[in-house]
Amino acid sequence: MIKDNPWIMVGALAIENNNYNHAKRLAHCVRGAERLGVSWSDIISLSRKADIVDARRLCCSYLYDHAWTLKKIAKELGYENHTSVLYQKNKTQEFLKIDKTFQWKYTLFHNA
Repeated sequence: MIKDNPWIMVGALAIENNNYNHAKRLAHCVRGAERLGVSWSDIISLSRKADIVDARRLCCSYLYDHAWTLKKIAKELGYENHTSVLYQKNKTQEFLKIDKTFQWKYTLFHNA
């Protein structure tokens, strides 16, 4: 029945494509973190080392900029709730204005 209705199929394909885009964005985060010398297991850990926190911060910002919800990012990165993601996203914007090293990391991450 669903396959007979083209309008429903368009919606089904859009949902399927959205899952693909989410996986693609997450894979980009993994590549970006590796480019910064941080493994994905480090990203989702509770480590507070500066290089790991920077990579985690960049992942939060990148995923949010590509239409991920705060709640979904929090779940994927192992945060307690969405407020941590919001904090990291805001800190990314602050550091991009003042920190040259962070700007360099941002460029490496996004070009991965």
